[in-house]
Amino acid sequence: MSSYELYIKRNGTGTHLVRLHFSPFKAQNFNLASARFDVLANGFLLLRGFSAYNLVLKEFLLRIDGEALKIMFSPLGNSGFAFVCAIEVFSAPKDFIIDDGARLINGKELRATRT
Repeated sequence: MSSYELYIKRNGTGTHLVRLHFSPFKAQNFNLASARFDVLANGFLLLRGFSAYNLVLKEFLLRIDGEALKIMFSPLGNSGFAFVCAIEVFSAPKDFIIDDGARLINGKELRATRT
């Protein structure tokens, strides 16, 4: 198991875009395409039983209320290892996700509902 801990500045909303880049390659005794693993971010499961056979980019929107993001890679079964090629974390602007509730539209009116 391995992990990365990234310290982030709070932007007022706590919403962040996290990108994980995977690009498997073969080396002398390793074939990264044979890796199978779980990925967690601050204890929340992002990927379960993940394997990358080609170049893969995974994006996640996460609410991070603390000042750190811990991304954990946990190998599964006989794989014995996990990998990531790059990690990007972007703070989202305050108005990136607006929680105004759902809107119902029909031919006569627009009604907003709160959740």
